[in-house]
Formats: sequence, C-alpha cells, structure tokens
Amino acid sequence: MSVLKRRWRREGGHRVTRAQKNSGRRRPVFESDLSRSPGSRRDRDRILVLCGAKVTERDYLQGLVNHLSNPAVTVRIKTKVCSPSQLVGYAAGERTRSRHDFDEVWCVFDVDEFDVAHAIGEAQRLGVEVAVSNPCFELWLILHFRRHTAY
Repeated sequence: MSVLKRRWRREGGHRVTRAQKNSGRRRPVFESDLSRSPGSRRDRDRILVLCGAKVTERDYLQGLVNHLSNPAVTVRIKTKVCSPSQLVGYAAGERTRSRHDFDEVWCVFDVDEFDVAHAIGEAQRLGVEVAVSNPCFELWLILHFRRHTAY
C-alpha cells in the first residue's frame, strides 16, 4: 500500500464531499447534489401612505421615495383632504379592502386645528401607523433648508 493511501486512511479516509451512490457496480459511483437551494430574498415591502393635505405631504414623500429609490420597497401615496380622524377611518377601510396588497398603512397629517389625540387613539385601535407633523408640515420642510432657533 502506498504512503499516500495509508495517510489517507489514517486521516479519516472518505473526504469526498459527494454522497456515495449504490449502483451495484464494482466501483463506487458518486452523485453530487445539484439541486438549487431555495431563494432567500424577502418579498417586497408594500406600503400605503395616505396624506391629509392635497399637495405638500404628497410631493415631499414622492420626492423622498424617488431620492431613496429602494427596489425592495413599494410605496403608494394617496391624498384625501379631510380631518385626521376621517383619514384614519379611510386608511382602515383601505387596509381591509386591500389586505393582501399592502404590508403597512400609514397616515400623514398636520396638527392644525384638529383633535389629533383622538385620531392617534383610533389609529392604534385599528392597526394604522401615524406620522404627525407638529405644528405643521410646511414648517418642517423650511427647517430642512434654513437655520431657525424659534418659530
């Protein structure tokens, strides 16, 4: 027996990564596992964002989505000019109507003159996420571009 063969047996022998296939032949035939592994990529996150104002929030959020351009996330932005409580109710209705279309439903609204506490409580009860700009969305945008110490 050769030196290499003895060393091979002493170190454990069968170091072949393929499984031995019993074919009835004299020489063992090895088969390899060529099957594909299951995909590991997650499905896209689908988010519906409902804005309480007609232009400002929608334009800002659409610009943000375009700027980030994340292919793993699909964001659909809708506007409905109404009070925050009505917007939360509308969002809950959208969630039930299209429960398989969106993973998350968000409401974006200003504080303005509305009762926001009631809307936030309703949103928690109905499973709708909320983003509130306080005191108003336009001020929040201005603070991105100019230095202010008070408003």
